[in-house]
Amino acid sequence: MKRLFLYALFAVTLAAGRAATIGDLFVAENYGIFNTLTPTMRVVMLNHYRDGDTARVANNMAEDGSRIVSLDDRNITVETSVAARVQLRLLTQGKDSLVMAVETVLTPYPDSRVSFYGTDWKPRLASGHFKMPAMTDFLLPTASKDIKRRLAASLDFTMIEVEVAGDTLVARHHLDKMMDKNEYATFAPYLRRELRYTIKGTKISPTR
Repeated sequence: MKRLFLYALFAVTLAAGRAATIGDLFVAENYGIFNTLTPTMRVVMLNHYRDGDTARVANNMAEDGSRIVSLDDRNITVETSVAARVQLRLLTQGKDSLVMAVETVLTPYPDSRVSFYGTDWKPRLASGHFKMPAMTDFLLPTASKDIKRRLAASLDFTMIEVEVAGDTLVARHHLDKMMDKNEYATFAPYLRRELRYTIKGTKISPTR
């Protein structure tokens, strides 16, 4: 019943003409990103944060599970557990608004996925807004084709951390920790530590 009430309240907010804040969207999320946090728990977390309390609160998995790290009208960062972080960013361009969700597993090496949703939490195709980098995208132009081939062949899977920082999206690799020290030394001279993307409207493009 409380869940239905909160969704109804969110719908009334939009119908009344007030633009939804990212806090509203955090409470209304129903796609499964925050499946360990009921809408009531999320409201409690928002109230705690606005009162200056950033202590962890219980979720459906752990007594000492989740906390809001930062919040403004367009951005929220939530540690859903000690090993997972979710950042939501409200993107707008003209009359179009959508939510970018950056979900990151923090151990043993950070790994992220980026997805997009309408404000009704229906999924949007990510390809129209952002292209997730591959590990070879971190290579400098001076890297030879052989270096690119060897880097791609050395990785069984790609683990890239993505983080929202203001109007910038930052992607980082952790090859220095994942690879054998001697193997990493082969690639290190050709690697950027991070890639930066500019958030403008509903598009996220490589920073020039």
